[in-house]
Amino acid sequence: MEYDIIDELGNGMFGTVYKIKYKNNYFAMKIEHILDEDITKNIRSQQWREIDFSNNFGKKYKDQFIQLYYYEFDNSCKHIQKYPVNLKNFDKKNRDKIIKLSRSKTCIKKIYELVDGNVKDLLPNLNFKQIYSFILQVSIIVDMLQKARYIHGDFHSGNIGRSEEHTSELQSLAYLVCR
Repeated sequence: MEYDIIDELGNGMFGTVYKIKYKNNYFAMKIEHILDEDITKNIRSQQWREIDFSNNFGKKYKDQFIQLYYYEFDNSCKHIQKYPVNLKNFDKKNRDKIIKLSRSKTCIKKIYELVDGNVKDLLPNLNFKQIYSFILQVSIIVDMLQKARYIHGDFHSGNIGRSEEHTSELQSLAYLVCR
């Protein structure tokens, strides 16, 4: 797949998200180091659980969840993960796990729909009515996830996307999608 990286959108402990251009369209690409055993589909793999979620539940509720369009494994990955916090803040077991992942030459690259930003940047500018709408939307999404027995292990305002396209439906709050 030939694409151009336009910009780095952000990074977390396990991956980096980039804005990419592919065939004159823009997408978000998440690159994560994985262990070799995660290439083979298995229920214990976080990667495969995320792919399964996107292919099933996420496709069923397209308005609530960012769409995964494509993924591929790279066995000679040169991606260097930057960390938002100091690894010394973690206990030895978790620090060793993160270091082991970062040294892996295997990555997964996932291509998602590109949203206009996250809610974290929007929250300080909301009025009471918009905050109420935001809380209601998040509650509905969490309820949907719980009823379907899915757990989002990193649910916070920086991981809730917003789309300017749907603002009229939600009184200019911006439509929410779970990453």
